[in-house]
Amino acid sequence: MKKAIILAAACLLLCGCGAAEPASVSFFAMDTFMRVSSYSGNTAAAESARDAVLSLEKDISVTDDKSELSRANRNGGGQLSARTLGLLQRAADINTRTDGALDITLYPISREWGFTTGEYNIPDDERISELLENTGTSRISFTENGIVIPDGMMTDLGAVGKGYAAELAAEALKSAGETSALADLGGNILAIGARPDGSPWRIGVRDPDSEGYIGVLEITDKFVSTSGDYERYFTGEDGTRYCHIIDPKTGRPARSGLSSATIIGTDGVLCDGLSTAFFVMGYEKTAEYLRENGGVDVLLITDDGKIYITGGISGSFFLSEGYSEREITVIPDT
Repeated sequence: MKKAIILAAACLLLCGCGAAEPASVSFFAMDTFMRVSSYSGNTAAAESARDAVLSLEKDISVTDDKSELSRANRNGGGQLSARTLGLLQRAADINTRTDGALDITLYPISREWGFTTGEYNIPDDERISELLENTGTSRISFTENGIVIPDGMMTDLGAVGKGYAAELAAEALKSAGETSALADLGGNILAIGARPDGSPWRIGVRDPDSEGYIGVLEITDKFVSTSGDYERYFTGEDGTRYCHIIDPKTGRPARSGLSSATIIGTDGVLCDGLSTAFFVMGYEKTAEYLRENGGVDVLLITDDGKIYITGGISGSFFLSEGYSEREITVIPDT
C-alpha cells in the first residue's frame, strides 16, 4: 500500500516581539526541533534549560535502550528515580481524570500503525484487538520507589514528556534569574514572564487546514500545548487520513470531530496530557470535563472549522486577518 507522511510545522508560532534579538539555543530532542530564547540576553540560562530537557530525555525515552523507562519496560517494572516515577504517577492521574482518554500504554499500537517507525500500516481488527489486550494505564501498579508493569505491556511518556520538559526548562530559566523568555518545545510553548516591554507574548495558533495561523493568543507566564490531526499522519490508498493520536478505546486513530486542541495553563504536564486527552474525547466530553474540573483554558477547532474557547481567554484570543468571519463560541462553564 502506498502511503505518505506529512510532518507539519509547529502548530504554534512565536509572533514578533518587537525587542532586541534574544539569546537563543536550538537543539533536537524528543524527536523534534526545540528552541529556547532568553530575552534578557542570558545565553547561559537558555543553555541550562536545554540541558534540563536533554537530561529528562535520557531518563524517559522509550526508544533509548539505556533509559530508565526502557529498562522498566524490559523488566516488567522496577525501581525508578523520583523524577521518572513522579511523571508516571502524574500521567496515571490524568488517565483517571479523563476516563482513560490519555493512556501511556499505547506504544505497541502506535508502532503497529507505523507512527514510531515510518513503516505505515493499517492493522486489521483482529490485530488491533490482540494489541488492546495489553493496554490500560490503570493496570500499572505503583510501589513506593517504582512500578510493576504487567507482562506484554509497555509504557511511553511521549504524551506528557514535552510538558514536563517545559516545566524543567522553566525551573532552569528562573533559577538563572530569567524573567522574560520563550521556549518552543515541539508543540509545547513555555512563556516566562512577559515580553521585555511588559506586554503579553503573542502566540500564533495554527489553522489545521492550511499553513496559516487562525488567530493569536496573548499569554504571560503560561504553558501552552497543542495536539492536532495535522501534526503527523499518513494517507491510505483510499484517501483516508490516519493521524498519530490513538484512541485508547478503539486502538485506531482518534476521530472525535476535533482537528486540534490547545490547552493553556500553569501546569505543563497537565496541559500536555489534556491536549491529547481532549483531542480523543471531542467537544462534548471536553466541555463536561471543564465544568467538573476547570484548571485550564482551552481552544478547540473542529473538523468543520468551528472555534470553541473557555471564558478565561475570551479577551486574549484574536482571529487573524482572513479569518474574521469565523464564529468563536465560549464553552459554557455551567
